[in-house]
Amino acid sequence: MKISLVRRRTKDLATLAQRILSNIQPGKYPVIINHPLTATLQTSYND
Repeated sequence: MKISLVRRRTKDLATLAQRILSNIQPGKYPVIINHPLTATLQTSYND
C-alpha cells in the first residue's frame, strides 16, 4: 500500500467517511461493527 502525505480537502475526508460508513452497514466486516472509532465516525458524520 502506498501512503501519500498531501493536503486533504474536506470533500476528500467526507468521501472517505461515507465509504467507511457504507462498508459498516451491510455487516461485511463484523470486526468493525462495534468498534469505538466507527461509532465516533458515525456520530460525527450524522452531526
